[in-house]
Amino acid sequence: MIGLPRLSARTRIVGWSIALLMLSLCVTTAATHVLLIRRSDKAIDTELSHELDEFTSLRVPPAAPSPVAAHLSEAIDRVVSSSDVLKFSLLDGRLVGHSRNADGTTVRDTSVLEGVARAGLPARGTISLDGRAMRYVAVSVTVPGDPRVGTFIATIPIAPQRADVWAATRLEIEVGAVSLALAFVLAWLAAGRVMRP
Repeated sequence: MIGLPRLSARTRIVGWSIALLMLSLCVTTAATHVLLIRRSDKAIDTELSHELDEFTSLRVPPAAPSPVAAHLSEAIDRVVSSSDVLKFSLLDGRLVGHSRNADGTTVRDTSVLEGVARAGLPARGTISLDGRAMRYVAVSVTVPGDPRVGTFIATIPIAPQRADVWAATRLEIEVGAVSLALAFVLAWLAAGRVMRP
């Protein structure tokens, strides 16, 4: 039986060094990726909390025919068209309005939003609107004397922030690969120098 050729000491030293370095790069890249995703989600949640604070600070004249509907309408109209925050209003569990920056594809399937309105409120989390992952915050709206029950939902698409995270991760992998190649060359030369008689 023919055995495998015995590796030289120099090859074993370099092999173990590169293997350990590669393991370290994999662990740090994965950890950095997870931390960036968490930071991205935290930034989104902070922005959604700001939207919720703005909504709760609105003052609607109680003389409106339906103070609940007026409150929701005022919140929906106060959106910047270039903003990535999409706002939705529901009355008695049915979608009645959305911010101007929410295109038609976003509200094509209203069942998800209506499901949020039926769930326990206030609530926050992640939903899928027509295939788009969105972080959301939702709160119920009631006014004494108005029998209607409203729901205000603010959402932010996750995809743009995730794309930034993946771009940073790819860059880290590319830099790591170049560093690994350089480390291999330097380790090979250093091992040869150490092993020299």
